[in-house]
Amino acid sequence: MTIIREFHRYDPPKFKGTTNPLEAENWLADLEKRMDFLRVDDMLRVDLAVYLLTEEANHCWSLTKRTKEREHEESQKIHARKRDNNRKDSFKRQRPNPTLGQNTQDKNGDNSQPKKCYECGQAGHIRKHCPRIRQQQPQQGQGGQYSRHNQQQQQQRPQN
Repeated sequence: MTIIREFHRYDPPKFKGTTNPLEAENWLADLEKRMDFLRVDDMLRVDLAVYLLTEEANHCWSLTKRTKEREHEESQKIHARKRDNNRKDSFKRQRPNPTLGQNTQDKNGDNSQPKKCYECGQAGHIRKHCPRIRQQQPQQGQGGQYSRHNQQQQQQRPQN
């Protein structure tokens, strides 16, 4: 409190605001000189300077202060969202990949019987990879069913 009283004793000029930057610089230089002489702390310097603002200068400072406060709040919200998104991404990365085992879950999350082949009814493979179908298929190079059908017809024909 003694610094504030001492500061007021030197009758610092108030600042109304101006469009002339030279006037503003002169006011600030005079104010800094007084504060340097009294060895005023940096944090207190701002408060004392704001106290000396009047009329248009005070209005301008109030708008600037509100704008800075809003920017700070928005910045905090953005950082909080990023932090939350990083946590979600981290959680996604930590989850193990699901694997199909003997007991899998269907769309509703219910445990169902193991998936079975539609051809032979055995678990562990699907129809496309069923060993029974592979055994029934002709070996490569023998042709398909059409070729076997033609061979049978040729064998049944009387030979001339």
